Amino acid sequence: MAILTVSQKNKILKFVIPEKLSVIGSIPLSSTNALAARTARERKAELTNTFNTSRHASVFEGVPLGRHPGESIHKMMSAPIVDGTKVIGVVQISRKGHSAFSGRLMALNIRAALTCYENRHM
Repeated sequence: MAILTVSQKNKILKFVIPEKLSVIGSIPLSSTNALAARTARERKAELTNTFNTSRHASVFEGVPLGRHPGESIHKMMSAPIVDGTKVIGVVQISRKGHSAFSGRLMALNIRAALTCYENRHM
């Protein structure tokens, strides 16, 4: 799971969770290859079961987070975090493996991720 916040001032997405990624760098909102940036710009959730074959920056996948080191992300769910009419962040759930995500699973995972975020930051 990853949660990124939008910095309108710097026009970037910055990782909040996992904390290890917050020191690695940020994602420009103008990026044409970053799913998180597209999610924020278009204000639309997206589900892909072929993330590993899509063009994307893999620098964040190289950071060891303790699970399945060396494996690439195959599936990705991405949804905007909205406060009223303003996109304030993006939540992403990823999976390394071959079984597909479903739309229902996407909704449940995103709700769980947002609850986790709210509990940590309130």
